[in-house]
Amino acid sequence: MADLAYLSITEVHQLLQSGKVSCVELTQYYLDRINQFDKTIMSVLTLCNDSALKAAELVDKKIQNDEKIGVLEGVPYTAKDMFLTQGIRTTAASKILENFTAPYSATVIEKLEQA
Repeated sequence: MADLAYLSITEVHQLLQSGKVSCVELTQYYLDRINQFDKTIMSVLTLCNDSALKAAELVDKKIQNDEKIGVLEGVPYTAKDMFLTQGIRTTAASKILENFTAPYSATVIEKLEQA
């Protein structure tokens, strides 16, 4: 199998649908990479491990039940910290907003979550 870090969305989708990798495994792989490299590059301000893994479990259940999944469904992503995500600390990298929790999600986040 190719290195998961360099796959296209289409390749990830095919791997998920074929069962060659589970969504939980894929998500954990990216969470581990973030934990490994972010100490140096400092690009992730808020990491949502639990919600990412719960979403991955739901996708795995759909695949196990032979349900079709959308092209983006199960593909882990990170969103820039300026896009409001309901219930998640969203700071826009600002000290003034360092404890701000978004009361609703931006349209782009809603669309990603729907997909």
